[in-house]
Amino acid sequence: MKSSKKVFLLFFTILFAAAPAAWARSQARDASPRAADHKQGKENVLVGRISLVEGELLRYVPEEKDWVVAVKDAPFGLEDALYSGEGGKAEFLLPNSIWLRIGSNTQVQMIALKPDAAEIDVAVGTARFIDKSSKTVVKATTPFGYVVAEPGSAFDLYVGDESVEVIGIRGNIQFIHDVDGARYEVLAGSLSILADARQATAGEGKVDGEWDDWNASRDTMWSQSLEVKGESAQYLPEGIREDSRILDESGRWEQVYYEGEYRRAWRPVSVEAGWAPYTVGRWTEYYGDYCWIPGEPFGYVTHHYGNWFWANDYWYWAPPVVSVSVGAPWWGVGFSWYPGRVGWMYSDVSIGWFPLLPWEPFYAHHWWGPRSFAVTNVALVNINLSRYRFANHAFVVNHNNFFATNNLSRVRAANINRATLTTQFRGTAVPTRTALGGAGGRERFNFTNAQPTGRPSQSALGRVERNQARITQASGVSGRGIRQQASKARLARPSGGGSISTPSSTSRVSGTGTGAASGQARSLNQNPRSVQSGASRMSTAPGKRSSGGTAVQGARRGAGSRSGVSTQARVKRGGTQSRSGTSLSRSRASTSSGERARVQSRGSSARGGGQMSRSGSRAYGVQSQRGSGQLRSGESRSRGSYSGGRQAGMQRSQQMRAPRQSPQMQRSPGMQRAPQAQRAPQVQRAPQAQGGGGHNRQGQQGGR
Repeated sequence: MKSSKKVFLLFFTILFAAAPAAWARSQARDASPRAADHKQGKENVLVGRISLVEGELLRYVPEEKDWVVAVKDAPFGLEDALYSGEGGKAEFLLPNSIWLRIGSNTQVQMIALKPDAAEIDVAVGTARFIDKSSKTVVKATTPFGYVVAEPGSAFDLYVGDESVEVIGIRGNIQFIHDVDGARYEVLAGSLSILADARQATAGEGKVDGEWDDWNASRDTMWSQSLEVKGESAQYLPEGIREDSRILDESGRWEQVYYEGEYRRAWRPVSVEAGWAPYTVGRWTEYYGDYCWIPGEPFGYVTHHYGNWFWANDYWYWAPPVVSVSVGAPWWGVGFSWYPGRVGWMYSDVSIGWFPLLPWEPFYAHHWWGPRSFAVTNVALVNINLSRYRFANHAFVVNHNNFFATNNLSRVRAANINRATLTTQFRGTAVPTRTALGGAGGRERFNFTNAQPTGRPSQSALGRVERNQARITQASGVSGRGIRQQASKARLARPSGGGSISTPSSTSRVSGTGTGAASGQARSLNQNPRSVQSGASRMSTAPGKRSSGGTAVQGARRGAGSRSGVSTQARVKRGGTQSRSGTSLSRSRASTSSGERARVQSRGSSARGGGQMSRSGSRAYGVQSQRGSGQLRSGESRSRGSYSGGRQAGMQRSQQMRAPRQSPQMQRSPGMQRAPQAQRAPQVQRAPQAQGGGGHNRQGQQGGR
């Protein structure tokens, strides 16, 4: 008898211990291995962002072999090909701290985007790459060769129909020519590399004045925006910290008691009463999945990262979590981009969606990040709406309105309540043709209802299609691999003979309203001048700024890295050290024996007027020191860029034979030591409530 009681007690003990695991399995039962693939440990998908559009920007839709109008806060990643129209400009922010800007009639395509590498094709037009990272290598391909740029660098690309020009602004930059595979160093602030289908020569290294002024205005805007350190900067990971000011202006952080403990969460306040996430904006199909295009200023970061939850009669946003310790309560979505982390439901006439909590599965046709499931067979995924916390908060629209407007909040279906959602709606893993009521033709790819005024020609499409094979091969690209590939190329000097025309291109857009003269080539650098924009001195990543906007990250150390020296780096070989907050200026000159001597500019505190001028010498990397310039506080001078009217009499031969300076570094008169850059604030965990334990998942699925 006693033995039977022991067996009975043991049975219930085992059953009780296994209950939580069984309950957890029931919650994830929808994720049947036959129906969806949960790729645990897979690398997160990185997707960039269109942060600014001026004029018209078009996106190529492979499914339709056509172009649609792109808008601000639309994604830029995967295999996206974009084309800026006549007079258009655009800016893109990538999550690995690479910034890209393009000018008029420019075609770019994403080839690969990784944490330590970005490969982007520039088929034609004007582009500026700014690498604000500490580890990401940039590879920019063109029809004539490709550029490799190390972390902390910046450069301009002018890609014409018959030639390309690479202009270094700062950092370690190299150009590999397609003709013979030769590798050329691009000296920041000095002569450029000009190449066509036959040879490579040294160019003047001057940028287009209007283009540089526009870049300077963007640099100033971001500098002023990032100087203000509000509360949001404490909680946003570095990859999205540039949105700190927008969150500070549009809402506030509050202490919210949720799931058994107090949490710091953000709530928008500049919204209408009854506002809900994923309502002000529209859905568009993006590589088979539905992507949210927000209409609010704060919409991009809060709808593609982190998660929303309902508490105290408000919607709150929890930022993404960079890392979670083993055994810690699961709260917050990992730092990964999602097209739109919602659940779906539908009826005979309507379709609805609702935000997901971190532990609720996100279904899509592709794997996007933690707790996402790639659906292989929609029919086999059973969605039980009663298990989703916010299903009763679903936002519902009629099928006919789903693709009809840029602001879905204006077409919300009436007379939808909890009883209606329970009795008339069914769950679906992803929006199917049935769930959409047959809606969705070509318009499902629209980012906006606006139509293109013109479309790129067949020549533009040819480049896009040829890149498809490269994209497949680039799936395993890495910064290390890009470096190794470039290092194998033979180091060469640009040809002294022959002439290459400066890049010019004809408009590749056809259609009314393009404003382009058909068949007429236009120079891409119509007003050449020396670089004056802030890109030459603003190398700091968001959230890592020092006073005066100077660089706190030097160029990558190692062989061949001689530019972008930090103001506080001590020079061990020749020259003096400036502690004024400016970067050391250098030039490289070749002696008759081929030995290169580094020449440092002097008189950085000289206050003469005038502009920088170049010597008539065609020797690569040699620049005369004529005229005078004024060094402003906080300004950075790149290698080969000279100033100082008091030095006008210095001869080039003296520069090349300049003796090494004393290793004892002297501080220039009037210069102050640059302050140490402040360490970027880390995401802080919200304080726990006294006596509050971990969240209770059983309770999560119960109350609503």
